[in-house]
Amino acid sequence: MTNNTKKEELHFSFDRRLYVLDLFFDPKFPIQEVKDCIEKSVKLNSKFFKFSNQIIPKFEIELVYSREEFSSKLNRETASWESGYCSNNHFIIFHPDFFESETTHRREDFGKTLTHEIAHIFIESINSKFLWWVSEGVAQYVAKQANYTGTNNLDNCIR
Repeated sequence: MTNNTKKEELHFSFDRRLYVLDLFFDPKFPIQEVKDCIEKSVKLNSKFFKFSNQIIPKFEIELVYSREEFSSKLNRETASWESGYCSNNHFIIFHPDFFESETTHRREDFGKTLTHEIAHIFIESINSKFLWWVSEGVAQYVAKQANYTGTNNLDNCIR
């Protein structure tokens, strides 16, 4: 995190559960859209996973503003298609104002990407030992990023 990074604790309540997260951001850029997307994404994930008396751990969202910053935080060169990364109840995602200029995604994809990364937090709270491809598939499904056509055959699984 940089010297100009601000931290704000957000609280959301759904299905009689309290979700708490820390949002790290640069105060020079607006975050209301981000907060609204977080609330919608937490609600969508909460409905999908339907936990019974399980507590979702507190997690962190860190907004980044450049490819260089994103790569630096991951300690590796990142590809232009990479727009978010989740590990250990912490995830990094590009601020929506930088989504198109710093990734190959459209700005409109921000909400789906945010939902995808939050799904990883929920999945990890169920079982941290899921195979990576199971976690990715479930996260894509929850975020409506999957290319499933609705047919009932194996062609969708064998590509």
